[in-house]
Amino acid sequence: MNKTITKPESRNSLISPGKSSRLDAIRKKSGRVSDQPAPASNSKKNQFPKNLNPQTNAALVAMNQRVEDYLNDVLRGYPANKKNSFFRLKHGCEIDQLREMNVQEICKCLKLDTTKIKDYALIAKLNLQGSRRDAE
Repeated sequence: MNKTITKPESRNSLISPGKSSRLDAIRKKSGRVSDQPAPASNSKKNQFPKNLNPQTNAALVAMNQRVEDYLNDVLRGYPANKKNSFFRLKHGCEIDQLREMNVQEICKCLKLDTTKIKDYALIAKLNLQGSRRDAE
């Protein structure tokens, strides 16, 4: 009777890391961190058009970070299956729609103080990806 004993760390889980916040918390608490890195979504967001000057580019990076931090803070308090609905009720737009708006509309929707945003005048008419979208 030669049985191979597999350790729990070597088994693949039925639920992949990142799909369940409860399982991620259990894995983190037990010291077992997943081998797979979290999906890299920031690399796509930080690719702005080449024609932007460095000051505008830096302001867009800061604005992207501010919006993502705000969304993470707000969505963390909502139940997992009701995040989009609760966000839409509170702010009047979908999360995906928010990411397509220009910075001026985002600040109005999220009620962000524009005086605290560095170089706001440079990025007010740009969306978070750096392309120009005039307010209608």
